[in-house]
Amino acid sequence: MRCKSVGGASLRNSLPLLAMALPACLWAGTAAMAQPSPDDAAGWLAERNRALSQFGAVLPPPTAEETGDDRGLALVADSAPQVAASDVRLALTQMALAAGSAGQAEIAAAQPTRGPGAIYLRAGAATLTELFEATRGTDLESVLTRDGQRFVASRPIVVVQGATLQLEPGDVLTLEANDGAFLLSFGHVEMAGATVRADPAPYWTEESFRPFVAILGTGTLDASWSVFAGLGSDVAPFASGLSLGSGSLFAATRSSGVRDSRFIDTHGLSIIGSDGARVVGNRFDGAEGIAISVDDSDRVEIRDNVIVEPEGRFAIRVDGPATDVEATNNIMVGGHHDALRVAAGASAVDLYGNVIADFAGSAIIADEGTRCLRLAGNLIRGNGGDGLGAGDIGDVIVTANIIQDNGGAGISLSRSRPEAELIVAGNLFERNRSGVRTASIGSLTLTDNDLARQLPRHLAGDLSQHTPLFLHEIRGGHRAALLFDHVKAGVADPLTPDAVAAAFTECRAEAGS
Repeated sequence: MRCKSVGGASLRNSLPLLAMALPACLWAGTAAMAQPSPDDAAGWLAERNRALSQFGAVLPPPTAEETGDDRGLALVADSAPQVAASDVRLALTQMALAAGSAGQAEIAAAQPTRGPGAIYLRAGAATLTELFEATRGTDLESVLTRDGQRFVASRPIVVVQGATLQLEPGDVLTLEANDGAFLLSFGHVEMAGATVRADPAPYWTEESFRPFVAILGTGTLDASWSVFAGLGSDVAPFASGLSLGSGSLFAATRSSGVRDSRFIDTHGLSIIGSDGARVVGNRFDGAEGIAISVDDSDRVEIRDNVIVEPEGRFAIRVDGPATDVEATNNIMVGGHHDALRVAAGASAVDLYGNVIADFAGSAIIADEGTRCLRLAGNLIRGNGGDGLGAGDIGDVIVTANIIQDNGGAGISLSRSRPEAELIVAGNLFERNRSGVRTASIGSLTLTDNDLARQLPRHLAGDLSQHTPLFLHEIRGGHRAALLFDHVKAGVADPLTPDAVAAAFTECRAEAGS
């Protein structure tokens, strides 16, 4: 993809577009303020909007409106639930077919050697209360107990394809780690205002089994206003805490969604081989692994989430061959490592309107053949490493971002693919270690950026030799419009906002989105 230089209006001359691009409800309270606390989501959104408005940034339109899912719930006939005890190895075999063999030995080792086995919901629809009632007078009576709306499972619960398990408002399902309990579904699970939590083993270690919720194969999940607490480990991706995994021979016929829910001390949420998954409006506190992980999945929407002080390697990770992934209006603050990574050939990834602040490492890393990546309207502030560090990359478009006070380069680009088009347009750089740094890249368009307060260095790496040209072009408060082609540099016409937006549309089409 090649984006031709187009003369015309500056990227700053269309401020009304910004007001249309951001939800009106987020524009309240944009007066200057001190830096918000890590858990002040509203404060961070207001700070992002204030910074973008003060700069006069012009955001391109979002990739798409909220997608939702209009295919309806995977409802079953209103029939009495059929519940039976059976060997957990049947579930483990199905799990291996859907998600691979990783973690199988550890899960099997956590199961008691004696007892009735797992609780299988084989058919029909059941609430937790109805599931409990169906186990009375059976071998399962002792492994699912109840105290009001509090239920404790000391064996795995397996929802078979075609069955539905409903967790109602106020329900609390505790999965006992000491007995190897987990919730596995190949059917449909619906949660509204419910809690699933792990009851840790008496002598907890990092190697101990931790309960999890896995929605695999034909399974689907619709969760809202719910809580996931203490779940998951790194024994396998599907055991991360909550996993949504399709991609098997028998895949789900509709997408899954988790919205307006809270994850507390949970390893993370994993989306594996899925199509159309939605993670919207959730809060992740102290994620022990990657808070949101996307692997080999298409049409994934990650929107309006808050991730506070994650302990894992990344807050969000997107691995290819994932395609058409949107991370929009998320707040990521105070992580122990890097914030977000896009890798392994992921393509058509849109990072739009996010806040990424106060991570020990870099804000965004893109590598391993990432193609068609856009950063637009993000506030990237106070991170220990680069604002964006991208290497071994295809097309990258960076526009209308606020990039401030990062310990590395505001943007670092290296080892671009021969056909890659790199565009850095209409961004504000302030007080980063350097503004834009490059190494071994092809074509780069650098236009209409504000580096007036970018100290100590505007350009670094291979671009440093062109600093005199850059300084010449910004005399008198002008914005430089430069085109770099390997070691050559020249003056270019500014790119219009429409041209920048069209460049992303074009590369998405080439990526097959």
